Amino acid sequence: MEKIESVKCSVQDGVLHLCIDRPEKRNALTMPMFTAITEALKDADLRDDVRCIVVTGNGGVFCAGHDLKAFEEWPQQPHDPVPTFLRAIAEVRKPVVIAAHGSAAGIGVTWLLHADWAVTSAETTFKLPFVDLGIAPEAASTLLLARAVGLPRAKRLLFGGETFTGAEAHQWGLVAELASSAEVSGR
Repeated sequence: MEKIESVKCSVQDGVLHLCIDRPEKRNALTMPMFTAITEALKDADLRDDVRCIVVTGNGGVFCAGHDLKAFEEWPQQPHDPVPTFLRAIAEVRKPVVIAAHGSAAGIGVTWLLHADWAVTSAETTFKLPFVDLGIAPEAASTLLLARAVGLPRAKRLLFGGETFTGAEAHQWGLVAELASSAEVSGR
């Protein structure tokens, strides 16, 4: 796997720690980052020394979604980075825990729908900006979000693009656990 500096992976005590490490761009994902994360998830599934995967973001936010410049190079063939990543997050067999802090948008939110456990702080803010960007929701979020939070609320979040908090996400069932901001961010 080609080493991408903005995706850090390490294994400790049976846990693959995957950290999105591009804080200067709010951990927005580029095409090479999608590829690196996909390869890390697939590799984790094959490793006997990995029992679970923990996904975090470095800096003040978890993940701002796709880097908007990545839309300029938006390959959508089945073997391209984004579709391959979307399949990987749906197919990974090892348990996935996501610790979302600060804020998350787009894929930073829809990825939570594929996690086995998601934790955040009450103050974290979330946004599904698909309507604002003029694109369709990704990662089966129209189906999975409705299952997690109910159809009327899912429609409001997806079609209205409104911001919501970690406390609301927990109350609605999108995340499983609330913790302090310091605990979630690892500070």
